[in-house]
Amino acid sequence: MVKLLALYDKVQGTELSVAAASTYCSLVTIAADYCGNSVAVKMVVASYIELLRPYILSNIRSAGDTEPQSSSKCPECAAACLVLGITGKETKAEIARAYTDLAKVWHPDRFSEKDERLRRKAGEQMREVNLAYDHLKRCESAHVSSTG
Repeated sequence: MVKLLALYDKVQGTELSVAAASTYCSLVTIAADYCGNSVAVKMVVASYIELLRPYILSNIRSAGDTEPQSSSKCPECAAACLVLGITGKETKAEIARAYTDLAKVWHPDRFSEKDERLRRKAGEQMREVNLAYDHLKRCESAHVSSTG
């Protein structure tokens, strides 16, 4: 659906795919909260976010000085929130928990040394998760200094 809306957006000059991708991302995250804390659920959520990310990030990059969809103050924070599967309105503890959950899912040591392809893919995902979390920690003081 989002892919079709992206084609429509190109023809009509709209941003329906961004709205749909953001909504789907939120729905997947909310649904996952009701499905428990299993590794399978986290992997499904990560897969959906990976599929939706290009549609959301393309709008954030093209928006220039406009405020991104999340409550973050910079596009990098919005992108980091997408990677971690959060909205940007979480507490420090909730952000840390999201990071820990993804680290448990994607840490390369969880994958057999016999399957180097999976270990490499997990390593790439883990690097992305680490970069996102590090960015949010660095930006936290700039964005949250008055509240925390």
